[in-house]
Amino acid sequence: VGAVVLLNTVFKSHNSFSDNPAAIETASESVVMLSCYDKSGELYASGSGFALIEKGIIVTNYHVIEENVYSIEVKTETGASYDVKSIVAMDEENDIAILRCAGSPNLALLSVGDTTGLKKGEKVVAIGSPLGLQNTISEGIVSNPKRDVEGVTYIQTNAAISNGSSGGALLD
Repeated sequence: VGAVVLLNTVFKSHNSFSDNPAAIETASESVVMLSCYDKSGELYASGSGFALIEKGIIVTNYHVIEENVYSIEVKTETGASYDVKSIVAMDEENDIAILRCAGSPNLALLSVGDTTGLKKGEKVVAIGSPLGLQNTISEGIVSNPKRDVEGVTYIQTNAAISNGSSGGALLD
């Protein structure tokens, strides 16, 4: 089970993001399911990712794609599928990978948020594909916004992040 990237949404209302089903639905349209195949074409791992930076760019966790990856399929919530053309960048230590899709999936782009004001107890929503159940929503709170583990600072949450959800979006 891995870390997810915290995002700040552009949806502003008097309610928190987690209490706004329309905002969650809109954000969910930016999250994809990743299927990783080995050289023989066998599915060996799955995870999640989200659209960021520009059309065709997907961000995920490094550990989703790290072992024996030969090809990666991106599946959108609408059922469209795209092959990953290239791995643009990856950072094992920070557990992040940036992928470029062949073609340009028509996904709304999420934006990285500013975590400096994040507080313990703040509600968050995780969107991912646990066990292949695409774009499942789980809610939780920030347990610790600055959890230090061996010199790396993480955002600790109690939102369920099961196998297959790694790399998905965590939104406040």
